Amino acid sequence: MQLAAGEPTDRERDLLHRVDPQIHANDDMWPLPREHRRAAEMYVWAGLAALRSIEQALRAGGGSDPRTILDLPSGYGRVLRFLRVAYVDAEIVACDLNAEGVRFCAQQFGVEPINSRRDVDRVSFAQSFDLIWCGSLLTHLNESDSGALIGLFRRSLASTGVALVTTHGAHRAPEPDGVWEAGVEPDAVRRLRESVDETGFGWEPYGGTGRYGATVISRDWLRVRAQEHGLRETWFEQDGWGGYQNVCALAPGT
Repeated sequence: MQLAAGEPTDRERDLLHRVDPQIHANDDMWPLPREHRRAAEMYVWAGLAALRSIEQALRAGGGSDPRTILDLPSGYGRVLRFLRVAYVDAEIVACDLNAEGVRFCAQQFGVEPINSRRDVDRVSFAQSFDLIWCGSLLTHLNESDSGALIGLFRRSLASTGVALVTTHGAHRAPEPDGVWEAGVEPDAVRRLRESVDETGFGWEPYGGTGRYGATVISRDWLRVRAQEHGLRETWFEQDGWGGYQNVCALAPGT
C-alpha cells in the first residue's frame, strides 16, 4: 500500500499484514468518503505515524518495549490496533469518553476497557503505565483541563514511563483575519491567536460554549506545565504526527 507519507518500512509492512482491519461503522476518524482509497490510506497512516513517534521517543529515552500501555483517548482503535500488534505481550488499556469505542476496542483487540470522565481529576487507574499515547486531546481542551490532563499523565506513569502527547503548535495558530479548519468563528480566531502570542496557549470553544474546542499550545507552555507536574521533555518532533500535530514525550523528572 502506498501511504500518505511515502512507502512503509519493511517492519511497517509486516505490521500492516498483521493488524486487525476491522473498522467500526461509527468511527468518525475514518475520513469521508468512507469507500475512497485515500480515506483508508489516511486512517492507516495515522496509526503508523503514531507508532513511529512512539518508537523514536522510546529509543531517545533509552527505554525498552513497554509492558503496560494506555491509549487515551482510544476512540475506536485507530492507533491502538497498531500498538496491539507492535507490542503483543503488553497489557493495553483503552480509555475514552466514548463508551461504544472503548467496548469495541476491548472486543476487537483484546484490551482492557476503561470509561473516562469529563473531569480528568476524577480519572484514575489501578496500575501505572510504561507508555501513554495521547493523540489529539490537548488539541481540544481549555487551559485548566489541559493542566489537569498533564497531572493525570504524571500520576499514571511508571517511574521509567513516558507519555507521548500531540498538540497544535504555536506555528499552527491561525492568522487573526483567517479562517481556521476547526470551524471557530472569526472573532474567536482573533482571540485565540492573540492569546497564543501573549501566553503560548490559545483556546476557543466550538460554537462559543462548552469545554471542548480548538487549542493551540506552544512548546514552551507545555514544557513549563509539565515541569510543574514533575515531568520533563525527553523528545520532540514538530508536526510529527501526520505532518500537522507536534509530538512531545514527557517522562517523570525535572
